[in-house]
Amino acid sequence: MSSVFRKKFEIACGRPPVAPPVPVIALLSIASETVAVPENVLREIDRLGNAMAIRFGVMVSFAMVLPALVPGLVETVSADGQKNVPPKNAQNLLKAMTSGTPRHHLDVAQLEQTFSTAAGPLSILRGANLSMDGGDAVAIVGPSGSGKSTLLYIIGLLDSPTAGTVTIDGEQPLNFDEAAQARFRSRNIGFVFQDHHLLPQCTVLENVLIPTLAAGGSDAAQDRARDLLKRVGLESRLTHRPAQLSGGERQRVAVCRALINQPALLLADEPTGNLDRRTAEDVGTLLLDIARETRTMLICVTHSQELAVRFPRILELRDGQLVPLGGASND
Repeated sequence: MSSVFRKKFEIACGRPPVAPPVPVIALLSIASETVAVPENVLREIDRLGNAMAIRFGVMVSFAMVLPALVPGLVETVSADGQKNVPPKNAQNLLKAMTSGTPRHHLDVAQLEQTFSTAAGPLSILRGANLSMDGGDAVAIVGPSGSGKSTLLYIIGLLDSPTAGTVTIDGEQPLNFDEAAQARFRSRNIGFVFQDHHLLPQCTVLENVLIPTLAAGGSDAAQDRARDLLKRVGLESRLTHRPAQLSGGERQRVAVCRALINQPALLLADEPTGNLDRRTAEDVGTLLLDIARETRTMLICVTHSQELAVRFPRILELRDGQLVPLGGASND
């Protein structure tokens, strides 16, 4: 147990803590900070079991009864009108547990990508950096050949850099072997490409469920797929095949497929490139709204200025580095 945890626990609870069980350590990691948790809460979370306590669906259910279990975690008013305000770190824990979504974070540090050519080494990325939190949305612009898609594929674990790191929710998946990278990518990263890449022989619902097949599929996944398709206005198209859909409808199905595993990170590579202006506007709205609602980190590579200006943050890939649009590179 860390000295920081021990000190914070003593300050909050007035007594030294016992060593937290494994699921509690996972819980504290998800909450993104070391927080003080009363001992009886530690015991109750431990009772839930390792596999359950680290899953937010269970934690949300458990958090619903926290005020009854531990009144000290929420603000109360005594009979004489005195407010009892819990310590800030205890409030942060309760907020994290009842929010329903974990706190995501992406850190891209000093990414470099160099290719060998007949004319000598060709540097595409030269120390690209990017930091994002859950709910952030970033548009990346730049001329063709500047390395935008290369950057996106490295972040998405579809390519390896010459140097640099990609950290997603505290893990560095570029260091994993190929099989582990595939598992991590399936669970944590969703992709939307310029072409929808839907399987023509499968229905809309089946296409959305494809990413869940590696985990065996489940009734919960089917329910989530139906909810997503309803969210994008395709609840009446579940049994249709891609050939029976418009271009915009196909791309909406592709967005649902990218979100079916509830990824921390959504990567969109020219998602409106093949769409007419009105449909492109609708798909752009869909991406931004869903990313905000689900607290998913969204990175969109685009040549469309109409799409880019709708993002709260726009970066330009210039000279192999990411800089604010109109800003100067570090060179």
